[in-house]
Amino acid sequence: MEEMTSIERIGNILRRKPVDRVGLNESYWGETIARWRKEGFLGENESPHGHFKYDYSQGGWPNMSSEPGYQEQVIEETDEWRLVRNANGAHLKWWKHKAGTPEHVFFEVKDRDSWNEQIRPKLTDENLIRKRINVEGYSNALKDAHAHNLFFFLNGVNVFECIHPVCGHENMLVGMALDPDWVIDMCNVFADLIIKCNEILISE
Repeated sequence: MEEMTSIERIGNILRRKPVDRVGLNESYWGETIARWRKEGFLGENESPHGHFKYDYSQGGWPNMSSEPGYQEQVIEETDEWRLVRNANGAHLKWWKHKAGTPEHVFFEVKDRDSWNEQIRPKLTDENLIRKRINVEGYSNALKDAHAHNLFFFLNGVNVFECIHPVCGHENMLVGMALDPDWVIDMCNVFADLIIKCNEILISE
């Protein structure tokens, strides 16, 4: 089989047709990129995407926090870590000098009442939708993909990835058992918002 272009390869994969090789893409911790550059594996301005000849790029992930542009509040800080309150009312503990997932310390949203009071009104506020998407950034990413003959995906987010940052995994699971209508409402609110954001990106 002759070597395929990125667009041909990913297109065939999605259509379940034969391809010359598996489609490639990956993402890395920032520390990994910095180390590779320091060790000479990557050039100063070279991207892993180009170095490894990945097959697709993506863009468009909307800001699903309750309040786009919110400045995190520092609750506590040491030389090693920082405890912050974010737009969702989640208290998260982050390393300061290395990458990692945060410790989930506390979630102000833990039930239907706190959801309705703190989060839901902001997610349904039509005036905030434009602040959630970067039309120019999406357009530039799409043009760059076309210029390099790469397959391009609209980078979507699912409702689970929107919900657990708001109330945490434990509160969400307890809610599924004791108040499923609350979790259903969160799913519906986020699903509607995702659709609205994507409709704007695609139409413009």
